[in-house]
Amino acid sequence: GDGNGKRSWAMVIEQLGHYNRRIDILKIDIEGGEFQTFPTIFRYNQKYYPQQILVEIHHKKFVQTQNFFNLL
Repeated sequence: GDGNGKRSWAMVIEQLGHYNRRIDILKIDIEGGEFQTFPTIFRYNQKYYPQQILVEIHHKKFVQTQNFFNLL
């Protein structure tokens, strides 16, 4: 990680041994961090995009939440 317990999507895939595997479901609850995390997932290799995403949204601003769903 980066010293703060954060891991990149590439690090998660590597640590879990998910190279060359389909990711069926990604469940995430990171207390507001979803707004920073999801853009990094979708900049990674499309081959590793989750098929389904379960996410708990922690509202801060309506525009931020709207932009999050536009990304998906």
